[in-house]
Amino acid sequence: MAYQVSNVKQLLTLMKRLQGERSSTQFATELGISKQYLSDIYNGRREPGESVLNALDLTRTVTFAAAASSPLMSVLPEEKAREELAEQKPQRPQRKPRFWKSARAGKFRP
Repeated sequence: MAYQVSNVKQLLTLMKRLQGERSSTQFATELGISKQYLSDIYNGRREPGESVLNALDLTRTVTFAAAASSPLMSVLPEEKAREELAEQKPQRPQRKPRFWKSARAGKFRP
């Protein structure tokens, strides 16, 4: 069974687990990248490139999502039905500000 990560944060957690007790320099050398590049990945300044993914034996998959206004929604009736259901859910009434009763009773103090 393959191990899947769904976002970069989970990938970073996996990378840190793989690094273990090794130093960043040792781990970066094993991945074939510079220590600075590894640091940039860990600090969120850069995303892991193909060379890092290949060294970890991972593949990148991309998911696309259609917006509700997309022409695809007319072709995909089950998605349109889900959108309509989400729109039909009753909305909670907005609460009045807490000072409302006090202000009406003449007890409001600014």
